[in-house]
Amino acid sequence: MKRVIYVLANAIALTCMTMSASLAQSAPHSNSLTPLQRQQLSRDLIPSSAQDFFKAGQTHLEQEIRLLTRPRSPLNEPLLTVHQDTQTQPQTKPERPVSSPHS
Repeated sequence: MKRVIYVLANAIALTCMTMSASLAQSAPHSNSLTPLQRQQLSRDLIPSSAQDFFKAGQTHLEQEIRLLTRPRSPLNEPLLTVHQDTQTQPQTKPERPVSSPHS
């Protein structure tokens, strides 16, 4: 059992070292980047405040959609509650006598 763990640990370490060497060779050196490439790389790595704003908005919108589309149980949550003590009667306007235009 110890032998298997030792072999696996060595295989993982060797894989990690190979991958990091490969990435180091394929990654451009910072001296070889043009100012435009540096700007694009910086923009891609560091989110701007506008990106943060729209990401927060998207998250909020998705939460609202989940809230509105979740199933409701009519027994648990009534959509409208009417309290009898706060109801008012509609007021009727007093009728005016209709006057004729020739009077």
